Amino acid sequence: MITSFCEVLATELKEIEVPVFIENLSYWIRKNAANNKHFHEGRYWSYNSYPAFAKLYPFWSEQTIRRIIKRAVAAGLLIIGKFNTKKYDNTNWYTLTDKALAYYPALHGLILNTPV
Repeated sequence: MITSFCEVLATELKEIEVPVFIENLSYWIRKNAANNKHFHEGRYWSYNSYPAFAKLYPFWSEQTIRRIIKRAVAAGLLIIGKFNTKKYDNTNWYTLTDKALAYYPALHGLILNTPV
């Protein structure tokens, strides 16, 4: 995987872990928007478990991923939801906040548009 991130966001946060995570998540949200999938509460979302994220980011442990997600939520960049069809499924769903979308202007209309 080629890892990239928004330099402006990294500079403001004084770290790169959250921007790297947000960048990758934005890819999956864009993909879902393009395929008109996973539209809830006026936004497109992506979901994953901590073990699955650990496979995507072999350089981070599950605990590190949990901390990164908590920091992203605390910074007002990430929204966590539960849209699972099975009640026992605790997989989290993620989307970007309006604040996060300000760093990615091209995504704003795509992620927030209603499905066709």
